[in-house]
Amino acid sequence: MGTGNICADEALWFAEVQGETPASSLSAARISAVIDAARQVMANALAQGGESFDSLYVDVASSSVYSDWSLSVYGLAG
Repeated sequence: MGTGNICADEALWFAEVQGETPASSLSAARISAVIDAARQVMANALAQGGESFDSLYVDVASSSVYSDWSLSVYGLAG
């Protein structure tokens, strides 16, 4: 299981890491910042019921997790 595109984009933004940066070039402190940011993004998403822009995704109770909450960078060009 991995981090989805939405979470990854947001976490990298908050950790101030360019998405094209090879992971092997990151310092331990920068890796820790990315992990901390990912945890926060996931916690925020869970608090709001999930993070998806596809109404076909459902939670364990078969309720839609479609969300239209604002994100900082996901889906933006440049």
